[in-house]
Amino acid sequence: MTKATRTKPRAISAAQQKRNEETRLAIIHSAGHLVGTKGYAGCSIAKVTELANISHGAFYLHFKNRQELFDVLLPELGMEMVAQIAIAVRGAETLEEVERRGITANIDYLVRHPHIYRVMYEATQHAPAAYKRHVELLIRGYMRSFRRILGDGVPNARQVEAIAAMMMGARSFLFMRFCEDDSDFHPLEPELIETYVRFVVAGIHTCLDTSA
Repeated sequence: MTKATRTKPRAISAAQQKRNEETRLAIIHSAGHLVGTKGYAGCSIAKVTELANISHGAFYLHFKNRQELFDVLLPELGMEMVAQIAIAVRGAETLEEVERRGITANIDYLVRHPHIYRVMYEATQHAPAAYKRHVELLIRGYMRSFRRILGDGVPNARQVEAIAAMMMGARSFLFMRFCEDDSDFHPLEPELIETYVRFVVAGIHTCLDTSA
């Protein structure tokens, strides 16, 4: 093919790029709602495209297969939740305040978007790589809060990572025991939030030998 006959790929207009992104987000959010009600196993490409109101072929313009969709589902939907939590804890001056604001924002988000909860806990089996990325995102958030509040009092990164993992585990089982109800997610009673906050913050102070 000569230079004269070679054609360049047609540039995508800004409007088309916007439509493509809207379609991709529609696929992701539709899949999230389906997982929330039917689980990953019940989330088929046909059901996703029907709920998103797009053609079957449009799905494959964005994802090669269902697993590729699953692998981005939690990181993208989870990022929205983490962003809301980050806004809630902004300006908090103590670890206690960070954790109280954080768990309250976490619960509020899951009450409003209950499907995200199932997307998270079933990802350990159906999208383990996505779950690992989500956990890393949460741990980085905890580490930023520790550094911001404790400054030079922050222990080594390995210890902070371990403490963050313990806090995440405590919160997860608290939600599982008191908030989860099939496809619904109920608010946690204020007294249980306070019990949780006192428990984890006392543990942090003991481990780090600080009263921040």
